[in-house]
Amino acid sequence: MSAKFDQANKFFAHLSGGPVLHIKFEFNIGMLLSGIMACLDQKKNVPIEIRIFNSIDDSEDRIISNLAHEYVHAKQFWEGRLKIEEDPEDKNHAFSLWNKKEIIEMHKSRPHEEYLNWPWEVEARQLSREWVIQFNRFWRELNCSK
Repeated sequence: MSAKFDQANKFFAHLSGGPVLHIKFEFNIGMLLSGIMACLDQKKNVPIEIRIFNSIDDSEDRIISNLAHEYVHAKQFWEGRLKIEEDPEDKNHAFSLWNKKEIIEMHKSRPHEEYLNWPWEVEARQLSREWVIQFNRFWRELNCSK
């Protein structure tokens, strides 16, 4: 990617309290939406996959915003506040444990509004907006000092 993206990756790693994550890019030109997803494995690694579907929609700033959002999820995993377990009998079905008490059943065919209201998604949207503002301030200061 770019120097800005690399700096954002390090910046969000610092804010999340975790390591700099390896980012995998997947290009699906022609699709309508962009997205990003993170998963936690048993060793507490959180690989992030950025799916770039539409070159108009996926500006560098949008990708950086998505990166911040996923680093918030990584932080939630590392802190043990979010756990997601796939149903071994149905890969379209999973259960989540939020803040060690709230179990939410998830299904890949869920309505989008349901997904938007999951508490870890609400937190990720709010905190990632703050992190992007902080990063943009840092990036401007870094470039003004050159």
